[in-house]
Amino acid sequence: MDAGSHSSWRRRSSADGDTIYARPLGLTELGFYWDALFNGTADVVNTDTIKVVDPNRDPEQVFSKENVSRAWTELKRRYPLLGARIVADERHETVQFEVSDKYWTGEKKNGFSGTDRDLTFLDVGSAAEVYDFGNDLSNGPRQLSQDLLARLYVLRQRTDPRIYYVTFHIVHVITDGMANAALRRIFIDLIASGSPSMQYDIEDRLHMVRPIDALDPDWQLSAPRRRWKRAIGGVMAERRANALMGGHTLLRHTDAATPATPAKSCETRITLQPSVSARIMSTCRKNKFTFGHAHPVLGQVALARVLHRRRGVLSEEEWQWRRRQPMHNGGPLNLRPFLDREWLAKGGEAEAMLAISFFWHTLPFMPSLPEPDRDADGAQFFSQVMSRERFFYRCRLIKKQADGFLKHPLFLEIANARLPGRIERTRSSTLNWMKTNGTLTKELEDVFRNSPSMQSDGHTRPKTTLWDGLVITHGGSSMGNMDALVPLSYPLPRTHPLSSRQRAPRIQSKPVAIAAPPTVLTIIDTCTLLHCRPAELYLGASTSRDKLYMNVFWDGNVYDSDLVKEWLDEVKNAAVWYLGDAQLVEEMAKL
Repeated sequence: MDAGSHSSWRRRSSADGDTIYARPLGLTELGFYWDALFNGTADVVNTDTIKVVDPNRDPEQVFSKENVSRAWTELKRRYPLLGARIVADERHETVQFEVSDKYWTGEKKNGFSGTDRDLTFLDVGSAAEVYDFGNDLSNGPRQLSQDLLARLYVLRQRTDPRIYYVTFHIVHVITDGMANAALRRIFIDLIASGSPSMQYDIEDRLHMVRPIDALDPDWQLSAPRRRWKRAIGGVMAERRANALMGGHTLLRHTDAATPATPAKSCETRITLQPSVSARIMSTCRKNKFTFGHAHPVLGQVALARVLHRRRGVLSEEEWQWRRRQPMHNGGPLNLRPFLDREWLAKGGEAEAMLAISFFWHTLPFMPSLPEPDRDADGAQFFSQVMSRERFFYRCRLIKKQADGFLKHPLFLEIANARLPGRIERTRSSTLNWMKTNGTLTKELEDVFRNSPSMQSDGHTRPKTTLWDGLVITHGGSSMGNMDALVPLSYPLPRTHPLSSRQRAPRIQSKPVAIAAPPTVLTIIDTCTLLHCRPAELYLGASTSRDKLYMNVFWDGNVYDSDLVKEWLDEVKNAAVWYLGDAQLVEEMAKL
């Protein structure tokens, strides 16, 4: 395979006459690779509830094994990492994707796992049963492997023949939020349209899923110039990391075993009605920040309210310590808009691959008063926690930090410089877990013993925080309007920029007005579950159907579920109080 200007795939022949394409994992992918080895950490389960609404279409024909298999095969041809495997040497120092040409073309029916287990049909009795099924995928015995990176489940509801559930279970190494949206959209469109297969070239498709390390928009610069930019970016990344110290989060239980204990992944969510959601978004626009900028501040105010209810439970020493701490949060950042422009023009913004970086924000100390007036339940009144003016100031502070990072001329270099440290942390946690459960090989034991992130005081143990002395209040992100990424009705018009018939899909910021064919399928609900990291607390948000959705993923071994749900409820209350008005508060009281 021609390397081109910056391709990473290489071609070789296998003993059975197949052609195998291989490339090393990029730095971001390598971090999630070590996550995945840790009992499936960061694996994603995404379920769409779909209704067949066309009275002239037989639901059993629309979701027949033949039609679903055809669409799934087409999806894997379009997005070849779905059928890839990951191979590594004994020390896991050389880690590569491999793609089989025979499997990609359909000549070989079974993938690298040796079976056809990547597509499963099941019957279920209710939506609750579907949720439990997804939860079992997250917390039960792992159903994915290095030879099976993605699985698709199609579940038929016995009590309503027009309701089906489409569940993707995928390793994070090959996907992210934008990729998940692409997979869901294209697959459902293929099911609804029944369109004939498109012709693809495997090398063209593989060229689109190079690691983001190979998609530097400044690849044409001289090698010395690129080295200089990386060096300066590394210095700046180190300075920023050194400034992240201290912090606190919700009350939790951690001990020396926490880093080596797989998370008990939990999830809950809250939905706000359209009138409430619209007013919240309008307030953000009027004040020239996004809901994503308000997101961390809402989490901080909510945490303050929760902790004030427990003022008498905390020791005076801990209370005073918390009052002085900054509050840090971080999360995933869509890197696609910052990558190679030629790649973007060919559809990169909607490509199914991992293309993210990470952001970090810091807020000043938690707002508190020595002896405040309180609500009947013991929390501070919002007006005492933080004035609206101060709330808006902190939202703009987050916006300033975000702009300072994203608009920095060395943004990509700074972001990439952080990745080796992240790889080392995830590797150490995974090897520690392997040692604990007795699966650490002799070769990996040597890697574990010599890991630079290990510290010794007579016993070898991994560091238990992201950086020494750093506590993250919560992770999270706001995905924005999901209807712009995954429309609700299918099939899409052939000329729609996100249609499965488009070779280079384009994401539009506003709804596209195109004459649509009769609607066959409608998405009526969506649920995402995440296999959490140990001690993870992740606050998410998005809009769909004109409603604002807020959700939390957390490690149930570390955080009390009732406490987390109370915190999310306070996030909602804070959004209403600060981003709404008196009339909105009255409306909320009626919900």
